[in-house]
Amino acid sequence: METLPMQVLPATIIIPWKDRDDRKPLFEFVLNWARCRFDQVIVAADTSPAPFCKSKLVNLAVSDARNAVVGVLDADSMVSGNQLSDSVSYAEKSGKLVYPYQHCLRLDNEQTQLLLKQNPTSPTFECSNYVWRTKNRRLPVTPGGFILIHRDLYTQVGGMCEEFVEWGCEDNHFRDSCRKAFGHEVRFGGYLYHMFHKSNPIRPMMNQILYRAKFLRR
Repeated sequence: METLPMQVLPATIIIPWKDRDDRKPLFEFVLNWARCRFDQVIVAADTSPAPFCKSKLVNLAVSDARNAVVGVLDADSMVSGNQLSDSVSYAEKSGKLVYPYQHCLRLDNEQTQLLLKQNPTSPTFECSNYVWRTKNRRLPVTPGGFILIHRDLYTQVGGMCEEFVEWGCEDNHFRDSCRKAFGHEVRFGGYLYHMFHKSNPIRPMMNQILYRAKFLRR
């Protein structure tokens, strides 16, 4: 059977990145996966000694986007291809924040290593072929991982809040800002596959305090 060519979707995908040796294989795998599926992929890399600020990196990268739809993709996550096309199309026309998945599956180390041996640029590659759902911790709702939104809407809500440093709560705050401006977000069916890696440092307590303060002011 002839393999159909891969569809390249009209979206700009931004991957925030701070170089860490233990995450590099995951980052490179996700980057290769994204580059052959989307029209433009921007690596929003932080090379400064200053504290990592995902929001600032993404906000700067959005200004370089050449597509109407922009996405923010974590460097350790992917989704199945089946829902991507509909998600991008909906994000362009709907005026909503879009999640191209419904649930998050956290892969264990064995599954992650198996996944990393595959070719993510192949038109036949699908994460679901290498994952046994019964082994994974399923998270019903996550605020980040992979989001899609029209570039104009991203600008309209002021982008991601740069008061959050390191990691954590910036995606919660952005989702809440979009809910207030455009109504509830839309989630498509399918899974976000989160690859295994060593745990992050404890989420900065100041981010949690800041998020709670902003949430209570709404």
